[in-house]
Amino acid sequence: MAFIRKLKTKSGTYLAEVESVREGGKVRQRVIRYIGKDVNGSVVRKVATNQIGISEVRRHADVLAPIAHTIP
Repeated sequence: MAFIRKLKTKSGTYLAEVESVREGGKVRQRVIRYIGKDVNGSVVRKVATNQIGISEVRRHADVLAPIAHTIP
């Protein structure tokens, strides 16, 4: 049976889906997946890189710098 567990670290509190398993006679928790970060009581979900898409590209402050040539 899986459940949600809070994992506290120096950088913050994270939420993970874990399940209890027995290893060598001891009960351990195995992480199934990480859900996200807990910020002020609400979950900030982790975004997978395959879910990121580019919707628009803008170019700002393009500068053309002429190269000064000296004639000997």
